[in-house]
Amino acid sequence: MTEPTIIDRELADDEVEDRLVAALRARKGEVTESDLVVASGVPPHQVAMGLRRLLLEYRSHVAVTQDGQLLYRFDPALVRRSARPGAFVHAVGRGAWRLFQVWFKVLTGLVLLIYVVAFALMLMLIS
Repeated sequence: MTEPTIIDRELADDEVEDRLVAALRARKGEVTESDLVVASGVPPHQVAMGLRRLLLEYRSHVAVTQDGQLLYRFDPALVRRSARPGAFVHAVGRGAWRLFQVWFKVLTGLVLLIYVVAFALMLMLIS
């Protein structure tokens, strides 16, 4: 019986994605499925499943070469589809707004407490 080669070994999904992303970066985001099998050392059936996941996760599209192979084109920077420009600024703005709301509520409560104490002192001094 022969030993299984590295291409016969099942890999974890995270390892498959890491290898495929590394191969995509090396090829500047434009590959065919067979190119990825060779470049990454991942078994062909796992490359097919991994490519489907990557197509959904990263900005990409599929084209057909003249000889009929599917050509996967990913953004060379491998930007995730969920990445939105200005997301950090938006998150900081939301955090600042929430901080202002809490500060305003605390300040309002403190002012009311001071007024109640002042009113109670005035009532005590009058009587």
